[in-house]
Parts: sequence; C-alpha cells; structure tokens
Amino acid sequence: APVPDSKKTFVAIAPDSIISGVNKYVVEIDYDRSYTTSTALGSKQGTKVYRKPAASGSLPIYTFPGGLGIGWAPLLVPQLSVGLPLGTEFVLRYVPEISIHEDVGKFKHVGIGLHHSISQWLPTPSLVGGIEQGKFPLNLSVNLMYQKFTVTDTAGGDFFKTELWSVGVQASKRLLIFTFYGGLAYESATTDITYTYRPVSEYYPEARNRPVDVRLKDIKADNNFRATVGLNVHLLLLNIFADYSLASQPVASVGLVLTIR
Repeated sequence: APVPDSKKTFVAIAPDSIISGVNKYVVEIDYDRSYTTSTALGSKQGTKVYRKPAASGSLPIYTFPGGLGIGWAPLLVPQLSVGLPLGTEFVLRYVPEISIHEDVGKFKHVGIGLHHSISQWLPTPSLVGGIEQGKFPLNLSVNLMYQKFTVTDTAGGDFFKTELWSVGVQASKRLLIFTFYGGLAYESATTDITYTYRPVSEYYPEARNRPVDVRLKDIKADNNFRATVGLNVHLLLLNIFADYSLASQPVASVGLVLTIR
C-alpha cells in the first residue's frame, strides 16, 4: 500500500522532564509540550527538541526517534480457500515467522475467515412466471475475517501487534474465466506497541543509560469502512486477482489464490 504524507508524521507529546547531561529541563518552561515528528514509516530523521528560546548553535536536549523512510508498505500473504457445503468457503492466511531487521525481530501473520453465499437463498422472478430459487443474477455473499499481525523484538516479546476484525458484503458476476467484484466492509482494528527506547545523541552519549519504556495499548484504527473493487481470473485451481480498496489508507492488492473445492 502507498504511504500518504499524512501517515508519515504525527504530533508527539514530550515527556514532563528531560535530563540532558547534568541538567534537568521541565516541559512548558524549557521546551514545548508537543512536536511534529516521524511515524514508523516516516523520515529517518527524528525531530530535535531544543531548550527555549533556542539560541543559534545550541545543542538539542532530546531527539525523537526517526522512522524507516519508506513510501510503500508491501505485504505478501499466502491464502488457502477451501469450499464447504451450502455455498460456504473457509479462508486461511498465514505467514510464518520471518526476520525483517536485525534491530527488531520477526514478523508473523495469521488470518481465518468464512465466506457464505446468500444469493442462493434469494427468490428470483422467472421469465415464464413464478419464483425460482438460486437464480439471482449476482453472486451475493457475506464474509467474516479475523487477522493478526505481530512483530517481535529481539528478545522474542511482542513489539508490535495488530488485531483486525472485518465483516462485509460482496457482489460479483462471472463472465467466462473473469469475475468482477465489489464490496463494502466494516472493520475494527486495535494495535499494541511495546518497546524500550534508548536515546541516541552524539552530544550526550550518556543518554543511552536512561532508557524509556513505551507502552501504547488499544490504539484504534482511523477507518471503519472499506469499499473494494476488483477482478479475478480463474485458471484451473489458481485464481489471479487484482483489487483496490478505498479507505483512510487505500490499498492496492494483487495475488494468487489456491482454491480446493
């Protein structure tokens, strides 16, 4: 997914006091309460905090951590779909633990879900009169999905954990080997972030001896609704799909799906 500029910075709240060298500084007196700085996906350069009024050539008393400096957040997720009776499909998504960076740890993803066709239960007027069951011109389905994304730290603890629930409806129409589809989903996501930050300062090396424990729990996602349009190409047991989802964070997806029926 492309990372918009609005997701590369945020307003951070400075600590109540900062110890730099042998001096102790107090918020609102020696420095401001809030600063705009990089998110995890933003610039590698963190915002520097100066004692106010900042004189020319003065040294920073604190530096917020920088981000990864990336414009895209790609994710490759294998998916297995298994057809069940009564128009129901079980979906499994799984990424085993993989190392992503020497300073972080490993990434893992798991997702399970169900899709159920409701068009088979909808009555459809017949051209010769009467009502036909299971002849609805579109394939309508409802789906429920749970996903969990985890990034561990180098000690094996959870550094970053996101849990996502999604429930939605989807309409599709198949023409030969092509299926055109669109849907609307309601999503609920929470994120926990836990880590210990050791300040790095070329001016005050002793700052690393004053680690800061960061605990951010139950961070709610900005968006609740997601609209999706896409195309699926059926080739024997493989489906090749491409879609685009519109939400506060747009996502473009392409992939291969192995379907067992």
